[in-house]
Amino acid sequence: MSILDEHYLIAKKGKGVIYVPDKSELKLTEGSEFLGLLNDVGFKPILLKGAIMGRDKYISIKNKSA
Repeated sequence: MSILDEHYLIAKKGKGVIYVPDKSELKLTEGSEFLGLLNDVGFKPILLKGAIMGRDKYISIKNKSA
C-alpha cells in the first residue's frame, strides 16, 4: 500500500491563494483480484489489449442491474 499526501497552493488572479490537501491510497493487486473487485461492485470490465504503449488496459461499464 502506498499513501500519497499531496499539498497544493492554488492562486487565482484577484482571489488570493487557497490550500488544498489531497490524500491518495494506492494498492497493487493481482489481475484476478482486481477483476473480482470490479465485478463485486457492479462493473463489467473490458480488456483493451496493448492499449497503452503495448500494455493492456481495462475500462469498466456499470451494469444497469447492479
